Amino acid sequence: MKRHSPMKKKIEYFVRNVRGLHVVRTRSLDEESSPKSFLSEDINEILEEYVMEDPDEKPEEKLLNPKNIHWYFALRSSQIFRAQNNRYPGVSPSDGTKLDLESDSSALIKINEKLFSDFKIRSKTIPECLTEIARYGASEIHNVSAFIGGVAAQEVIKILTKQYVPLNNTLIYNGIFGSCSIIKF
Repeated sequence: MKRHSPMKKKIEYFVRNVRGLHVVRTRSLDEESSPKSFLSEDINEILEEYVMEDPDEKPEEKLLNPKNIHWYFALRSSQIFRAQNNRYPGVSPSDGTKLDLESDSSALIKINEKLFSDFKIRSKTIPECLTEIARYGASEIHNVSAFIGGVAAQEVIKILTKQYVPLNNTLIYNGIFGSCSIIKF
C-alpha cells in the first residue's frame, strides 16, 4: 500500500471538490454609505423598473407596493434622522415635548430627498414609505424579527458548514408583502 503525502491528500481533496468553489466578495459598510463608491447607476436601473400594481385601479383603491430599495433608503433616512435628533422618528422626544408625527415625516422626506440627490438617484421619494417609518416609531414586530433571525441563522450555518454559498451584500425584507431582495451596493 502506497502512502500519500499530506500535501498530495489536500490537493486530491481540493480537486474532488473544486466544482463547489465560490468566491464571495462583499463591500464594506463604508463603501455602501459613501456617495463616491455607491453604485448609483445599478440602483437607478432597479428603480426605473418600478411600476404601481394595476394602472386601471382607482387611485383610492391602489395598494402601494414600492420596491424594496425604497424601504432601504427609508431606513437609511431614519438612521440619519436618529443621528441628527438623538431619537428615531416616531419616538417621543426625551425632553418631554409632544411627539409630532407629521413633523417627523416631513423631516424624513427632506432627508430622503437629500440622500437621493447626494447618491445621484433619479427616482422620486415615496412619502408613504417615510410616513410609515415615522408611524411605527422604531418598533420591532416579533414575527419579522423571528424571520430575520432565521435568515441570519441560515447564513451562519452556510458559513460554518461550508456547504452552500452565503448571501452576498444587503438583504432587504418587506414584511408587508413578504418579499426579499438582495441588492449589491
